Amino acid sequence: MEVAQAFPGVVINADSMQTYRELRVLTARPTPAEELAAPHRLFGVLTLDTPGSVMSWLQMAEAEIRAAWVAGRLPIVVGGTGLYLKALTEGIAALPPIPSFFRTDAADRYERLGGGLSLRTGGTGCGRCGALASR
Repeated sequence: MEVAQAFPGVVINADSMQTYRELRVLTARPTPAEELAAPHRLFGVLTLDTPGSVMSWLQMAEAEIRAAWVAGRLPIVVGGTGLYLKALTEGIAALPPIPSFFRTDAADRYERLGGGLSLRTGGTGCGRCGALASR
């Protein structure tokens, strides 16, 4: 935060779980006051019913980094998902999106096998990690 205020900079999230709006407390996302103290990007930008991926994050992050430079601000990438940081610094092979049929089929099989919390994001659990979240 101090670096973002001193230079001035933009804090760009690289934590996969902090991209989800409903998981603020569970992921120790910056508080609303902290987010107002310096520009923050890619925090809480997805809802639980939106599947995230390293490729979708990378596209958003690259756009935010370019926007920071254009605005004359230092992009400061922070977070704890190593794969996201590796993709940003080393690149990643482009893969096609997974068709929704496969996601639905996998969720059905998981539930039939007694997988605990629903993998379906319309319920009370996160479709990616199974974490409970309030809406």
